[in-house]
Amino acid sequence: MSLLIETLAVYLLFTLALGFFLLLALNSTSVPISYLLFGGGVLFSLLIYPLVGKTRKFIRNRLWKAKRNYTSLLSNYSRTIASLSDLETLFSHLSDLLHQTFDIQDIWLLTATDKGEHFEFQNNLNPLSSPLLISKHSQVLLYLQENKTPLLQYVLDFGETFADISEEEKNAIRSLKGDVLVPILFQDEWLGLLIIGSKTSGDRFFEEEILFLQAIADQTAVALKNTILYEDLLKRNRENERLNIELTMANKELARLDKAKTDFINIASHELRTPLTQILGFNDFLGEMLQSGNLPQSSLERMVAGIKKAAKRLEEIVSIMLDISKLETQIFEIHPSPVKPATIIRAAAEKWRPALDERHLTLHITDLNDLPMVQADSQRMVQVFSELIQNAIKSTPDHRDIFITGKTIEDTGSGKIFVQITVSDTGIGISPEDIEKIFEKFYRIGDVLLHSTGDTKFKGAGPGLGLTIARGIVEAHQGRIWAESPGRDEKSLPGSKFHVLLPAFQTAEVNAEEK
Repeated sequence: MSLLIETLAVYLLFTLALGFFLLLALNSTSVPISYLLFGGGVLFSLLIYPLVGKTRKFIRNRLWKAKRNYTSLLSNYSRTIASLSDLETLFSHLSDLLHQTFDIQDIWLLTATDKGEHFEFQNNLNPLSSPLLISKHSQVLLYLQENKTPLLQYVLDFGETFADISEEEKNAIRSLKGDVLVPILFQDEWLGLLIIGSKTSGDRFFEEEILFLQAIADQTAVALKNTILYEDLLKRNRENERLNIELTMANKELARLDKAKTDFINIASHELRTPLTQILGFNDFLGEMLQSGNLPQSSLERMVAGIKKAAKRLEEIVSIMLDISKLETQIFEIHPSPVKPATIIRAAAEKWRPALDERHLTLHITDLNDLPMVQADSQRMVQVFSELIQNAIKSTPDHRDIFITGKTIEDTGSGKIFVQITVSDTGIGISPEDIEKIFEKFYRIGDVLLHSTGDTKFKGAGPGLGLTIARGIVEAHQGRIWAESPGRDEKSLPGSKFHVLLPAFQTAEVNAEEK
């Protein structure tokens, strides 16, 4: 039908144009008919094509599109988006349909987010510089929700229903440059707004087109709800996966801690039992010698020395456990005073001179004499560096070197001065995954059964609490302690470094100048 109307209209244009030129030729006496017909033909050819195009476009806009089968279009659109779960694809189909149907300039699909007293409308695919924020009590939203029908921008601007709306809200909606606002609702739940721009032809939207837009919005609401539910499901699945990973890691960590505690109990009982056994053994020998009346001076001195050594070891183990208890209950105390780092290091190293000589290890101490003093508890800091030197001894094979160096560091931001002391060994090193764990309670590298029992032997074992206490002491001084190592290798011996950073002592004069 539309094709017949277009054909008749074109024939009518041709007939009118031809009749006009023939009439002009018959009534003209001054200009030859051949010239007139030639000129008229040229003018006709120049005008007829655009006239025919305009005529066809007018007829299509007014007749053919008005008679378009919207039911079929809606049905095809519904089938297309029925199984979609992606917002971008949904908008692509929606945009194609509306552009082809109405030849409109712009389309905006804004999704709604509940913000308490407001709804925030945002274009997820091309975010607005300033999201559209509309009160839930807005007359515009209430009208759209109650009537479930599109709202023309013209009606919003000049209709009496919206006379009381603030200019701020009107300007916010006008900024979207749309001719029609179509609500996207799912069972009265706001999902979004469909903003339709003006037609390229400049025509208004007719009633049938308005109804079609609302039907499209209703179908879009179902697809959009499915998309939202699908996205929520994906988020939940990702969250569940994350929680499962965390749970798996937590279970592994709990298993490690359980094993570490078991190892600690075994080690602690062994560490306690060994000196106790020595004390009891020497005591039995003394008793037997006293009963027999045979107590040589040399044997007496040897047994007294053994008892003293065992008691000293027992005292150290008990002290370590008490320190851990104080750290956990936060009753750990320090008594700082100005002290030279070199004094602390010498005191810590002196304790291990016999072990260094026994293992043929060379301890190099450099760059400490010129360091500024630190405000520290001397006894506790000796304990820290004693632990680090002992660890270096146990990690380093015989006939190798251990280094202790120091330097001054200035924090350019705060202007504070810090002293950094580094204990480096040339031993087996530390694996990357163990760098932080070695400071945890009860943690020990490798299998406990493979460790030596000596406290200064190569790969010697201990209760696994020394570095935990060392970190607690350093942090109580407002400092830091950390380890570095390329890795663990008993053949290449990459070594490891332990750094201790402590604030330098600030004299009263320095503090006065800073104030």
